[in-house]
Amino acid sequence: MSVGNIITQLAAIETGIAGIKRAYDKTPDSLSELPCFINFPVSGEYIRDPMRRVVRHTIRAQLYVTRSDLLSAEAQLRPFLELVFNALDADLDLGASCDYHRITRYDYGALIFAKVVYLGMSFDLEVSELTSATFAK
Repeated sequence: MSVGNIITQLAAIETGIAGIKRAYDKTPDSLSELPCFINFPVSGEYIRDPMRRVVRHTIRAQLYVTRSDLLSAEAQLRPFLELVFNALDADLDLGASCDYHRITRYDYGALIFAKVVYLGMSFDLEVSELTSATFAK
C-alpha cells in the first residue's frame, strides 16, 4: 500500500460518480473537462506501538464544477455532495488500497486553479493503513 496507490483508487471511484468527467491522481496542467476531481496528499501521521504501525494520510479531493455565474453554478454543484458521500461510503477500503477511510471535512465554494476561479467542493479524507511490524530493539 502506498499513498500513490490510494490516490489512484480514489480517482477511479470518483470517475464512477454520475456527472464526473475526469478524476486526476496527479495535478494536471489545466482543467479541460468539468466537473472533475484533483486529488493530492496534504498531511500524514505515523503511529507506532510494539506490535503494529499505523499510517494515516489526509488526502484532499477537490471537485471543480464550473466557472459560470454563481446562481447556475450552485445549482450544478449541490447534487454532488450526496453523490460523493454515497460513492465513498460504498468502498471503505478504496479498492483494497487501504484499511479504512473517512471524510473528516468538506468545504463548499470558490476554488482557484491556475489563476481561474471555479465553484466546487473540497473533501478531506483520512485514510488509514495498518500493518504489523517488527521493530529493532
